[in-house]
Amino acid sequence: MPIDCVRHDTVCRAARARAGRAGEGGAPPVRAGAAMAALPDGRALVFGGVDEGGRYRNDAYVLDSRRLNWISLSGIARGAPPKPRAYHTCGARCRALI
Repeated sequence: MPIDCVRHDTVCRAARARAGRAGEGGAPPVRAGAAMAALPDGRALVFGGVDEGGRYRNDAYVLDSRRLNWISLSGIARGAPPKPRAYHTCGARCRALI
């Protein structure tokens, strides 16, 4: 199922809508209040949020912004995930997400 994505060119100041695609593990479910952080390699991490049923989530996905391909981190990330949350922030510093 295609995912709507918009890529904004900050130099040309132009936005272009494209259809993304689910990658390994599929695309993330629809949600609000998720946090997104830019990773040093150009990808973006999406964590948490609240789904259409009002349930808080603690799952994480990575978006490859060049290919518009989503990768689920379920089963890949080590350690216990943070508690479910929404309307929060996160940021990348070196190799850590805060």
